[in-house]
Amino acid sequence: MAFRRRVRLGPIVCGVILALAACAPDGGAGGAGDEGGGEDGAGGLNLPAISGALLDRMALESGERVLLVARGGDRWDALVPLLREGVVAAGAVDLGVVDNYGAPLPGTAPADFAAGLGQDAAGWAEALVEVDVAVKLPGAVPDPEVDHDVYRALQDVLRGGRGRTVHFHWAGATAFDMVELPVDDRVDRLYQRALLDTDYGALAATLAAFEGTLREGAVRVTTPAGTDIRFEVGDRPVTKQDGDASAQRAAAARNLIDREVEAAVGREGVLAEMEAVGEVGRSFRELAVGFNPLLAIPDGEEWIPYYGYGAGVVRLSLGDNTELGGG
Repeated sequence: MAFRRRVRLGPIVCGVILALAACAPDGGAGGAGDEGGGEDGAGGLNLPAISGALLDRMALESGERVLLVARGGDRWDALVPLLREGVVAAGAVDLGVVDNYGAPLPGTAPADFAAGLGQDAAGWAEALVEVDVAVKLPGAVPDPEVDHDVYRALQDVLRGGRGRTVHFHWAGATAFDMVELPVDDRVDRLYQRALLDTDYGALAATLAAFEGTLREGAVRVTTPAGTDIRFEVGDRPVTKQDGDASAQRAAAARNLIDREVEAAVGREGVLAEMEAVGEVGRSFRELAVGFNPLLAIPDGEEWIPYYGYGAGVVRLSLGDNTELGGG
C-alpha cells in the first residue's frame, strides 16, 4: 500500500484543510518572503519554542532517520541546530541538512548522509528511500527551472510507500484582492501564536465531527457571487490537518484518485473556465474548510492568513490534484 497523506506543520498545521483526498504523509509546503532580521536573524521569533512544537507534533520514534531540507541563507538557519538537537534527544537519527539540490547546507555541522547525498539526481532515489522523516523548512519548494530537486525526489519516495515528510511553512498571507503579502511582524506574531497555542485535541475533535457531517450526503457550496457546486464525499479519504505528523498517522493514510464536479446551473460557464486553463483544469482539486480560530482573518484587517486555512474560510480549487493524492 502506498501511504499518501499530508500533515501540514507550521501555521498550516493549525489551519485544517478538509480536502476530498488524502495526501502523502507530506505536510504543508514552504513559502517565499520569509527573510527577516531581528535578534539572531529570526525576526524576534521564539525559535526554541517553534522547534519544540515541530518536534512534538512529529512524535519521532526511536531510530527514525530524519533529514532536514532548507533554502539556507535566511533567518531559518538558526532553527536548524535546534531541530537537529531535538532529533537526537528523541532517540532518532540526525541525517543532517541539505539544500534543495542535494548540497550540505553551508555552516552546518557535517553529517555523513547529508555530505554524501550529492547533487546528482540519479543517485537520490536509492539514498532518500532510507529517510524516515524529511522536514522541509521555509523556502524548500519545487524549482520550476529544473527537472529534478530534492523536494520532488522526496515526493517520489512517498509515492513508493516509504517515509513521511513534514512541510514547515511561514508564508501565504494574502490581501483581499488576492495579492500575496510579505511576512512582517504582524504575520509572524499571528503564525507563531497559531503554532504554539492551538488546542490540537479540540481541533481534531472538530474536524472529526465535520467529516462525519460531510459523509452524510450531498455537499453543496454556494456564494452570493453565484457559486453553486455540489458533490459527494462518500468514502473518499479526508485530509484533516490537525497537527498529527506521527508515523502512526502516516501508516494509516489512504489515497484518492477520483474527483467529481456537478453543476446544475451554469455548467457551460464552469466548463469554459476549465477549458481556459487546459487539461489540468478539468479536475476538482479540493474543498478546504478552515476551523482554527487562531488563523482566522484578524478583526478590522483585510488580509487572509496562511492561504485561507483559518476559521471562517472556505476554499474551492480546480486543477492539478496530484499533490493531494489525486491522479
